[in-house]
Amino acid sequence: MGDISKKFLRIVVMVLALVLVPTIKADAAEKVSSEDLVFGKEYNVSFSGGEKYSDFYFSLNQSGRIAISLIRSGICGKTRLFDEAGDVIYETSQYELTDYINLVAGNYIFSIGNYGPWSLVDDVEYTYVINFTPSGETINEFQNARNNMTAKATPYPGGDFTGQLALNDDKDIYSFVVNTDCFTIVDYDPSFSGTQLKLENDNGDVWNLKDLPYGQQSYRYFTPAGTYYLTVSSTKKTGTYSFSASQSLLQSVTLKSIKKYKSFGRRGFKVKFSTNSSADGYQICYSPKKFKSKNKYVSIDDKSINSKIVDGLKKNKTYYVRIRSFRKYGENNSRICYSAWSNTKKIKIK
Repeated sequence: MGDISKKFLRIVVMVLALVLVPTIKADAAEKVSSEDLVFGKEYNVSFSGGEKYSDFYFSLNQSGRIAISLIRSGICGKTRLFDEAGDVIYETSQYELTDYINLVAGNYIFSIGNYGPWSLVDDVEYTYVINFTPSGETINEFQNARNNMTAKATPYPGGDFTGQLALNDDKDIYSFVVNTDCFTIVDYDPSFSGTQLKLENDNGDVWNLKDLPYGQQSYRYFTPAGTYYLTVSSTKKTGTYSFSASQSLLQSVTLKSIKKYKSFGRRGFKVKFSTNSSADGYQICYSPKKFKSKNKYVSIDDKSINSKIVDGLKKNKTYYVRIRSFRKYGENNSRICYSAWSNTKKIKIK
């Protein structure tokens, strides 16, 4: 009977606690202790007799991932993570967990405690270990210096670059300059799915890709000369990613053959050339002065065409011929980017 009476008394006290002190808040809790956190150390912390908590401080000199392994007894336990501004960025009431949290560099407080009206009659005990793994970011981000605005974009120097999206940093922006109209190839390798890539320039041109898979992937954009901003973001998950960006000019074409042409008294030539699937068309240039003067141009607005007849030329004249591909862009396709010229062939019209 003694044990039954004690259990009954405990239930009564717990019910009264709910009725009489329902407005107790975590802010009114008593701090029991505070100390610097040691990564890899196993902690055993217990609380009894009211709302109490302990804080453990740690600083990250570089961004990375903390791994929390935690077991808790007692119904009123709560685990929190505060950033250096004092904001709660992570919170859980789970009894047992193994969780991974990506964070930018900075100062943090890991706080555990006994909260709520049940805390008057509930004992809480924690056993936990926290480990840290650096992200390997090429340029470390800090809480007070994040590259999540175009005005604070990280200059991309070229080559392979590693970054991290974190619990308190869901966007990274990089800037780079394209000196001439060309294609930009972005090779992207995120360690998690659901990220977004956005490439935009100062003219308001935007290329946007959402919900990308994890693993290696490559994207190709036509980028007129200007300043560009590459944004990597995710609102769902966190983790590391790597990317590299490179430029390639519009591919030139090869002039394969040139033959005399005559029909109904009109003289000229017929050229055959290779095609370029990245182009919008081609431009033929011919001249009797080796392109020093008297250059004439013929445009072909179909990238699938691989030959063209040019007639109406003068008899007994030698002409020099070359070709290049072009791509239209800008508002109403008002601007044109040209490739380098092809090889040159000559022909004498008889």
